[in-house]
Amino acid sequence: MYNQSFWETDKHTRMLMWRDWRNSLKELPNESLYQTIAEWWRMVPMSSGKLDVWNDKNWPTPWELITFTSFCNPGKGLGIYYTLALLGIESELILAQKDAETTLLVRLEEEKLLNYYEGDVINVSDSSYETLKIFAPADMYRLVKV
Repeated sequence: MYNQSFWETDKHTRMLMWRDWRNSLKELPNESLYQTIAEWWRMVPMSSGKLDVWNDKNWPTPWELITFTSFCNPGKGLGIYYTLALLGIESELILAQKDAETTLLVRLEEEKLLNYYEGDVINVSDSSYETLKIFAPADMYRLVKV
């Protein structure tokens, strides 16, 4: 389910639609699930500088994030991480330097990486970035309490 009108709804409706979309993913095999999530977050409206990657104490919760009307690339990474966490899928959120950009990448147990290329799931071995910090699920618990 991706519909550009999703971002034109009120905040409450958007949260309900996001929940319904996540629920629709539960039966997908992992590869399809990861690809669907990557593609969905690729389609969000873009902006610059919405999320301060250096100050995780001020990061929005999943329910605050989904009410944003546009996203920077790190915000998309956080959204991907939250989507997986709310589905009960463990991953690591990586503060990374990729090319000349500081961003948030999501690494899965299967050595898959999301938010490296927009809309793609790649193997970690096919990527090149500098890890600045790794946020494990325990680090993110204060934001994602599931």
